[in-house]
Amino acid sequence: EGTVLYANPATARMLGLSISEIVGSNLFRRVHEDDMLTFRRNFTTAVERPGVPVENAFRLRRTDGTWRHIESIGVNRLADPSIRGIIINYRDVTESKRADEALREGEARYRRLTEQATDIIYNCDLDGLFTFVNPTATRLMKYTEQELLGRQFLSLIRSDYRQRAAEVYERQRREGIRSTYLEFPAVAKDGSEVWFGQSMQIVGGHGQPVGVQAIARDITARLALEEQLRQAQKMEAIGRLAGGVA
Repeated sequence: EGTVLYANPATARMLGLSISEIVGSNLFRRVHEDDMLTFRRNFTTAVERPGVPVENAFRLRRTDGTWRHIESIGVNRLADPSIRGIIINYRDVTESKRADEALREGEARYRRLTEQATDIIYNCDLDGLFTFVNPTATRLMKYTEQELLGRQFLSLIRSDYRQRAAEVYERQRREGIRSTYLEFPAVAKDGSEVWFGQSMQIVGGHGQPVGVQAIARDITARLALEEQLRQAQKMEAIGRLAGGVA
């Protein structure tokens, strides 16, 4: 019926009660109502299957009204004359649950950031193969995500710039340079050319590099404007020179 016949000191600490307050109380009354259906179903399974471990997960209310996330395994020992009960071994997983939720929220925020970014954001392994690309990468480079993942990053750089880029990134990896910036032309799937200004950082795990992460901005329009400005300045200089000669 869910009446507690025995509780160890860890149960008392977790619930914020004394053992005498726990023994004789009903376990069902402390289970969160949203978890009750699943809890009762698993409890019934344990009753119907003596000696078979049955897993359960639920929230249990402390005496201060807060809820703890519990994972448990129950075994029916009702037929054992020295026990005559269902033994429940459990662990409090509240903190790990919170950590998992925080991680999922962080991943969701990162995903929204990368999906909405106007810059290309991508990850590569140490061999320079794409392991992640955001939607901007597929839009600017005209490749699908599947076509980019596993592809060599350098293969997208215009052939005459490829060696220079390879040397920069090989030096970064070899010397452990945390961040580099490089401007280079890339060739999209349709043959169009896009100039990028790219910042690349080494990503490490336990003190060892495991890959790189980069943010690349389309600077094609900026470079075109700069070239127009240079041409205008040249024409202005020629005009001044011609005026002086005249």
